[in-house]
Amino acid sequence: MAARLQRELKGVSTKLRGASTSLKQSARVPRLRSDTTFVPHTYMPVAASRVAEEVDAYLASARAERSLEHIAQDFAETLDQQIAEPHELKPQPRKVPPAQMSFGTRVRKSAFFDSVREAGFSAWTVYNHTFLPLTYETQEDDFDQLTNRVQAWDVSCQRQVQISGPGAAAFTQMLTTRDLSGLEIGQSKYAPMCDETGQVINDPIVLRVAPDTYWLSIADSDVLLWAKGLALGMGASQVQICEPDVSCLAVQGPLAPALMRDLFGGNFKEPKYYWFIEAELHGIPIKIARAGWSAERGYEIYLDDRRHGRALWELVMKAGEGYGIKPGSPNNIRRLEAALLSIGNEEGNPFELGLEQIVHLDGDFDFMGKAALQKARDDGLRRKLVGIEIEGAPIAGNQHKWSVLADGVVGTVGHVTSVSHSPRLGKNIALAMIDLPHHTVGNELTIEMEGDCETRRGQVAKLPWVPSNAVTKKAKGTVS
Repeated sequence: MAARLQRELKGVSTKLRGASTSLKQSARVPRLRSDTTFVPHTYMPVAASRVAEEVDAYLASARAERSLEHIAQDFAETLDQQIAEPHELKPQPRKVPPAQMSFGTRVRKSAFFDSVREAGFSAWTVYNHTFLPLTYETQEDDFDQLTNRVQAWDVSCQRQVQISGPGAAAFTQMLTTRDLSGLEIGQSKYAPMCDETGQVINDPIVLRVAPDTYWLSIADSDVLLWAKGLALGMGASQVQICEPDVSCLAVQGPLAPALMRDLFGGNFKEPKYYWFIEAELHGIPIKIARAGWSAERGYEIYLDDRRHGRALWELVMKAGEGYGIKPGSPNNIRRLEAALLSIGNEEGNPFELGLEQIVHLDGDFDFMGKAALQKARDDGLRRKLVGIEIEGAPIAGNQHKWSVLADGVVGTVGHVTSVSHSPRLGKNIALAMIDLPHHTVGNELTIEMEGDCETRRGQVAKLPWVPSNAVTKKAKGTVS
């Protein structure tokens, strides 16, 4: 029996080696993940050769301690696992060594850089040419901390573009679709900026810090260069445009109000939502705004003297000890729950992005992109940013925009811009720009997860999933 089994195993080995040669010449190659070590067209012959080598290895061990019957049984189980139809072959993930990243003087660091580095961030990125810590534990842990307790964020990447001079009011108005005529000193407003085609290029908060001085607290794009170029082209000689060295420390979460009261020894005069105050903390001059990109209660503390960075960080962390404070950063899970925009991920004109209430086309002032937006309004919407719930296992995020398909339609009907799994909702939630009429709530769609070579079903959902807690219930849903 042993001799017969050995001959049969030898025959299997020979056949597998022959199959390897044939597969090199013709093979139905499946769609494969991009993060694999092999070239797709060589994977199947390599797999067959590998199985053949394992057969030879079994034959070589036929005189080992275990009997040939046991060897044959184990080998049969191996064949069951490894010999399959081509689409069932599963590539092995590439083992990528840890990347060493360097940031020299061209990547700007905030006044809190040394403090957040010592706090132990686990991921970071570059935003507005500035270092931004992304996570300290995991996205899910940071989400729990943000929604239940309080965090301190170094968001100095939220740079300030300062516009000052006798012509500052008129020029700042030229930059945004929103009417700023009633903006008071100490007040701020969310004010999208468009290019000449009407596409949103940034969505800053505009703060009026003095009669002839405005700050644009910007998202990720080169607003300083944009504003300087416009001023030069318009001959706006009565404005000065610069970027002051301001570092922003955000205190965010439901326990933030209590922390701020303790921080100021019970003498904290809380500003109204989207207003800010001048203050001094242990001799450190600061501005405190009632704002934050968290969808939770929060404040942003502006420091324009970086010498006090470590001291201010330590004061905030000390005041937060009784509230379980931890360092954090803008959380993608929470911002998707509340459908907060991240310009660059979400792209389009203000109507497509749901910002029509702050596009003042009928005002007696001009602004960049006004003519294009008037035409877009008259032509009507062709696509709309919507929410989509995607079935299946949790999705951590996306590195590329994913194509969206509709049943019976040739080609794509849109793309997913941002996605994450919400532990609170127990589902994958995404923002997506979808062509009309496929944008209606409840509509079934198919998502192509590019890079993963996987498709999943999804359904258009009503936005937001979880409203913002940044303001009172009476004011909830308003834009400030």
